[in-house]
Amino acid sequence: MLKIAWPCLFMNTIATGLLCVQIAAADGTENTTDVPDPFGLGERLALIDYCQEHQLQHAGDTSLTTLRKLYRAHATSPRNYEDALERNQKQRLTTYLQRSYFISLPLDATLEELQAIREDQERLAQQADDDFIQYLSTLAPSAPHQQQNTTTYKTPSTQKHPQQTSLIKQQYFYPPACAEKIRAIPDLYQASRELGMEEGGAFHCAPTAVSNSFIWLARNGYPKLAFNAPLKRSSHYKLAQLLSTDEYMATNTNKGSYTTGVITAVSKHVRESGYKPAQLSCMGFRVAGVDSSWERPTFDFIKDNTVGTSVVWLALGFYQYDQEHDLYTRYNGHLITVTGYGVNKRKQKDPNILVFNDPGAGKRRSSEYMPLTTLPQGKLSNGHQSIPAAGNLIFAKEYPFVTAGTTVIIETAIALRMK
Repeated sequence: MLKIAWPCLFMNTIATGLLCVQIAAADGTENTTDVPDPFGLGERLALIDYCQEHQLQHAGDTSLTTLRKLYRAHATSPRNYEDALERNQKQRLTTYLQRSYFISLPLDATLEELQAIREDQERLAQQADDDFIQYLSTLAPSAPHQQQNTTTYKTPSTQKHPQQTSLIKQQYFYPPACAEKIRAIPDLYQASRELGMEEGGAFHCAPTAVSNSFIWLARNGYPKLAFNAPLKRSSHYKLAQLLSTDEYMATNTNKGSYTTGVITAVSKHVRESGYKPAQLSCMGFRVAGVDSSWERPTFDFIKDNTVGTSVVWLALGFYQYDQEHDLYTRYNGHLITVTGYGVNKRKQKDPNILVFNDPGAGKRRSSEYMPLTTLPQGKLSNGHQSIPAAGNLIFAKEYPFVTAGTTVIIETAIALRMK
């Protein structure tokens, strides 16, 4: 039986055997420059952009050597050094704010404005923590589940920078099982001919998975999420296609979709449909690459956000295990739609069961029932960095839609709770 590993969400190209040779330029300068590159153009295009912005003449010679000399001569002159330093600080601060708080920033923001935004975000985060500690003092001493740290994206306000994020503590209250959505949430196939995605939909698991949940919400009180026609199949196709566009997830036909793109798309579509979410939250260690400062997803978080008018999407990482080095190396990823938990295929209660729809599982309409467990030890690697593997949620049995021997790890959980 041929098993296909779907090349979908959060796929990072892992360079193997890359040899970096440092060659000194003829004038003794280093090979690379620190030219600002906020849009990820690459050094050469960023240098051309810099030369055009500052009207530096290169007489049609756009070789890297010429561009680097022009940049260094201009950027290191006394009158331009401070400007170059400020641009570098702005780029670093912009990256920090976007990765830490998932906020949209004005393209023409000054360094002072960016610093003010950072102060506002940090103050709001601290205030949220203080408020929650005060709230805890009013509760009974016992709680049904252990508190977890969760990154929460607050709804807009009238402040200058409305998209606010804060680290708060979350208490979970959920029933032992949730099965009412298992057959109710649609299961659109990402590679269906009718959907008409680029590259046959091979990289479009994220917009397809998210559209499945949006259609369910549209049929249960939020019709504008599906253009006021939630029962029409064409609305589902249109929604999935919309979510994949550059204005939403910016799904790449080589790499799929990134977590930040999924969060942006969910928030943008809900608000542009005329609704305000009660909460948009994320729990995961691969929100912006491998970063151990993020909380690993917990089954408590997933269960709590599956009930009621909440929906959950899970980013899966596919890893190969190296027993000699006790190392799990990532080779691919995927996004799925959670539909329930706590029951198996026979409708018997099982607290370890996760139920979900896989947009890449084929045309057959069938929910997946998967027991979960946690890794006891080891390290996770994406080819560049590694973090401890112990405690990460994984599929407890072989998943038939990936290469044999693959360990499927739940890297990130994204949850939307509607009012």
